[in-house]
Amino acid sequence: MIERRASNLLPRTTPFFGRAVERTAIERAFASGARLVTLLGPPGVGKTSVAREYAERRLPDAPPGGVWLCDLTEARDGDDLAGALAGVLGVALRGDRPAQVEQLGDAIAARGPILLL
Repeated sequence: MIERRASNLLPRTTPFFGRAVERTAIERAFASGARLVTLLGPPGVGKTSVAREYAERRLPDAPPGGVWLCDLTEARDGDDLAGALAGVLGVALRGDRPAQVEQLGDAIAARGPILLL
């Protein structure tokens, strides 16, 4: 029986071409033990596309907690970021920001290792 991992990645509607150098760099970073990889560049260069491609390739071997894409396009502060992440993970936030950060940390820890984009 094949176990399906949790994910909110929608199927790609367009093909992905190129960016082998960037994909390889992400793969090497995680393979070397990195727990956080940051993709930098101006808007529109394809950071999200490269990250999604990496994640889609990982889906068959996804971490137990799943693969989650959190769109931060509209986030302007810590509250927006916490709200976006809570929405993706299905966490009802209560209290002030320190309490919310703790709630999000607990929710992520309860899932086990996850890949968060």
